[in-house]
Amino acid sequence: MADYTTKNLYTQGRYEDAIEYSSNTDVREGFTEWDYLFLSKCLYKLKRYSEYLKLYKEFHAKYPDSDKLDDNMGWSLYHVHVRNFDFETGDRKQYLRQIDYILSHSTDSQYSPKVWVARVAADAVFKNKLSVNPNYELGNKYLSVIDPLTLDLTERENTVDGRTMKAASDREKWYNRKTKALVELQLYEECLSSIDDAFQNVDHFHNNCNHWLNYRKAQCIFGLGDLDGAEKTTKDILGRFEHWCFYELLFNIAVARGNTDEAVRYGAIGALVDREHKLRVSFYENYAEFLLYNGYPREAALHYKLVEQIRFEEGWKGIRLPEDFSYPEDVWSLDKKDVIRELLPFWRQEKERGIEFYEGTIDRILPNGKSGFIRDDNGNSYYFNVRDFTRRVNELQEGARVRYTLEERLDRSKNVMKPNAVQISFIR
Repeated sequence: MADYTTKNLYTQGRYEDAIEYSSNTDVREGFTEWDYLFLSKCLYKLKRYSEYLKLYKEFHAKYPDSDKLDDNMGWSLYHVHVRNFDFETGDRKQYLRQIDYILSHSTDSQYSPKVWVARVAADAVFKNKLSVNPNYELGNKYLSVIDPLTLDLTERENTVDGRTMKAASDREKWYNRKTKALVELQLYEECLSSIDDAFQNVDHFHNNCNHWLNYRKAQCIFGLGDLDGAEKTTKDILGRFEHWCFYELLFNIAVARGNTDEAVRYGAIGALVDREHKLRVSFYENYAEFLLYNGYPREAALHYKLVEQIRFEEGWKGIRLPEDFSYPEDVWSLDKKDVIRELLPFWRQEKERGIEFYEGTIDRILPNGKSGFIRDDNGNSYYFNVRDFTRRVNELQEGARVRYTLEERLDRSKNVMKPNAVQISFIR
């Protein structure tokens, strides 16, 4: 005769009574799948997750093909072992085994922990909680569990120093991470498809995510062998947003074409974008090797020395120099500041190689004091921003004579490309 006691006690909300009744050995012997289900619900309602996991082992041994307890088992495993995992002292391999067990034993129902746990695991990967650098294969695996169209498009809000900042929605974050993983895994066709989907399925991007998506598009096009397409895409981005990574890609394109002069120039431009040289350590090492075998031995040695000094300063693994390479005597003893001082003239010279410069006058300074217009001797007017001066400028003055070159950039007010004055310096 069927025993509905456990079910009835659960229905009445008498969870403790149901657990006590079910602890009787004779009662437990006659348990059906449904009895286990209602007992497990009682344990779960009382947040007795560890006991739930013990019950699950008993149930699974008796009904190995049943998935009735799987979803709450996943949630219980999450609460006991995943939610508060200590990434500093915990067993990370065990953590990943528990994640995989949850994912492989969860259903696709709306109450399943699958998507939530996959998001938690992906977050651990991309925030470098599991290793010094993201494991993109692992990250891609967890992201693939999630359908991005089910993720919220609502902007996040972060408060920093009393200021509220808009941040990426869950869906935008998914596409950003997914495309990063795919390009790093060299899954270029799939990455291009995901980039197209991102532009179609995300209404508004944050933190220049749209530019980084286009950068990955350029990387994919380059990886697929279309050098012209990769160059055009990269230069289109540079008209709207600048970062040294884009010049690294242009350097790689020039190297692939066998164009030494262009490669040297793009490497130099990338080095001058900002002063965060430690971010470019890997690039400088590649650039140094290129210079070494293309007629720039001293400049190569200076770049190797810069890499060596940065790695030592940051406590990173030392540089591996080419065989039979040795520093020139005047480079060996240089410190980081001395090396950069030696490299600056080279970088600046190569950046300006083959570029036509013009002269004009600062005609008008806008109220913000950081931008304005330069008028050339023929009456043409060009917008400029103070950040495009080759040296730091503390104060702008109308009437000052300047030297500059022109670059197509986006006029955001009219959404059209226009020539802007860049690489500006005062004529003394």
